[in-house]
Amino acid sequence: MEQIYFVENMKCQGCVSNIRQAVTELVGVESFSADLPEKLVTVTFDEKRIDEQQVLTAIQSAGYQAQLK
Repeated sequence: MEQIYFVENMKCQGCVSNIRQAVTELVGVESFSADLPEKLVTVTFDEKRIDEQQVLTAIQSAGYQAQLK
């Protein structure tokens, strides 16, 4: 499954790196990409192992204000 998240306070490559680390540590995440100018993160994951809320929680736990797009 692919899910897009809007991350309001993602402002630099450091932010992208922090979010990438938080998300890719989750079991079941298959891919991660970020569009910094649009403040969007796209995550592909195995929906049998993880869901969109767990990814959202990981982004928020890393200190970012995120919501499902």
